[in-house]
Amino acid sequence: MNSLFARLLKLYGNGSTNRPTEDFCTECLAGILQSDQSLLNEFVWQVLNIKSLEGWQDSGTKPTDDNKQTGNFRVVTRKHYPDNWGNSRYPDMVFTSDEVLCFLEIKVDSGEGEGQLKGYKEILDMQDAQSINCLRYCTKYIDEKDEVEGFEQFRWADVAVFLRQYEDGNQLIQAFLEFLKEKQMAGNERFTNEDMIALKQFGDVISKVQQVFESVEKKLSSCFGNHSKSKSLFTEKIASKQRLAIWRENVINDKAWSEVLIAFNFKGSELTENPVLSVNLWVSDKVACFDTFDKAANKFIELTNGEKAVFDRSDIGAGLKFAKPLSDFLEKEHQLDAMRIWIEGSIEKLQNFKEETENEIEWTAV
Repeated sequence: MNSLFARLLKLYGNGSTNRPTEDFCTECLAGILQSDQSLLNEFVWQVLNIKSLEGWQDSGTKPTDDNKQTGNFRVVTRKHYPDNWGNSRYPDMVFTSDEVLCFLEIKVDSGEGEGQLKGYKEILDMQDAQSINCLRYCTKYIDEKDEVEGFEQFRWADVAVFLRQYEDGNQLIQAFLEFLKEKQMAGNERFTNEDMIALKQFGDVISKVQQVFESVEKKLSSCFGNHSKSKSLFTEKIASKQRLAIWRENVINDKAWSEVLIAFNFKGSELTENPVLSVNLWVSDKVACFDTFDKAANKFIELTNGEKAVFDRSDIGAGLKFAKPLSDFLEKEHQLDAMRIWIEGSIEKLQNFKEETENEIEWTAV
């Protein structure tokens, strides 16, 4: 039976296209911490590893009774902060006290957005230099980042270890720990017989996916060029992104990130919890023509006949996405060819969008 939080997540995610699991987990954790001031303080000391001003330079040790930050902490979610360019930034969780300002960015099945942590660090550097300004990064999987002053990272498994100290007699924490275990976020996962069967079949699955990608490479290159490393790296984000993908980057002539990506998504989408095949055009909000792209993409969806793209928006960018459940291809006599035809059709629709906006958006020459 699904846990209480797993059932709530299904309600929370209905109609949402924007990372519902991460937002849901953020709000659940924040609510638990807000319910008990001593629990919140201990989370700051034990998990975020924030010390007092006097002990701040001793970054190699955990807080002790002598160097713990004094006073009560507060935590809010998705608080607005403008960056140096006037863009809006919304750290997942913000911890504050009289001496501390800490941003916590949370990920579950996705990775860092382009320049996301760097942007948060720049905002923190703009704050009062007399306080402790620090950045923390919580992920489901190991996602190593460059070490910078005031930055540390941990995993959801560390959150679970912390919460287990307080689960006796606390049904809310018990239910959340059960949810983390169901989502394989609590650590100490064990291999099962089903895992053994899946590993045995994994090579065959990779081979089929590779065939599909190779069959559409020519079409992808003819429409959006060869600006990519994806041929050799299409398996790189299996864990953190939960997908197999190829892509073409810098499809818009701008230093900021843009891409066309074709992916087999293991965890589904807003359409279904089951695996889906998707074709995405994604543009960072740092691209100079982002507002123009935003308006043009919405207009394109309104005027498109037949299968429509979904407009996918987040706080770091937006995109056009075509997605189709993989189960739709199971009854096809020639499955891989049917996938190729669908992918190429979706690429052509993105190519049409590119041609319709060539006077407004500076696309990278093919």
